[in-house]
Amino acid sequence: MTHYEDFSIHPLADAFPLIEGKEFDELCQSIEDDGLREPIVMQDGVLIDGRNRLRACLHVGVAPDFTEYDEDIQVPEYIWIKNALRRHLSDDGRAAAATTFLGWEEDQRQKALAETMAKARESRWVEPEEIDEDEEQVEPNSVQPVEPAKPNATARAIAERAGVSKHKAVQAIAVKKYDDEHGTDLIKKVTTGEVKLRDAAKVAKPNNNKLAPQWRMDRAITQFRLYIGVRIRECPQDQREEYVCQLEEAVREVYENEQD
Repeated sequence: MTHYEDFSIHPLADAFPLIEGKEFDELCQSIEDDGLREPIVMQDGVLIDGRNRLRACLHVGVAPDFTEYDEDIQVPEYIWIKNALRRHLSDDGRAAAATTFLGWEEDQRQKALAETMAKARESRWVEPEEIDEDEEQVEPNSVQPVEPAKPNATARAIAERAGVSKHKAVQAIAVKKYDDEHGTDLIKKVTTGEVKLRDAAKVAKPNNNKLAPQWRMDRAITQFRLYIGVRIRECPQDQREEYVCQLEEAVREVYENEQD
């Protein structure tokens, strides 16, 4: 979970890019001149809407106003409406964000299931005289495992939420899976617009092509350039030259080891 100063940010709110540059400067100026017009929305100490307003308040030294979340809709849907539907995100960006949302919702569903299963297991060891008749008991065999969502169903849900084609949804799922397996953050780069979804999907796609070796080499080089480009942009400016030098040495070392 991201933190600004002493404020925790809901991970779904953090799935969307922050405003920067002129847009952020204008927000800061507005708050400095007129104060914070729309309070920052919190729930149990976690910020769910108003990251940019909070950043601007901290930047110009204006005390932020807070309000506790009291909407009728679920928090994930509220965050989606406040961000994806009110900001100028591309189709790629919405598809990437929707994939992050569904991934988080699935994680929450699995956590809830695990807690229910743990409670069911614990109930097996309660001595008869310790059972509170007023407390609802969970029968161990009453908890059925939850089947993971099927890929087609997940892609359909992403496409519907983001208002994109199913093809883009499938690409976004592949990129998110690649991130989870390799510890990368391509899906966030797609959300911010730094990387096109189709390019990220090329990196995530296994190289199962059976065409000529030269074609496969070109494709591998393209994927490598994209991946390294992301890593170089993450590297602080004053460390990039040293990073590139070490990268060259690492590539050569790996190559020589493969020849042994």
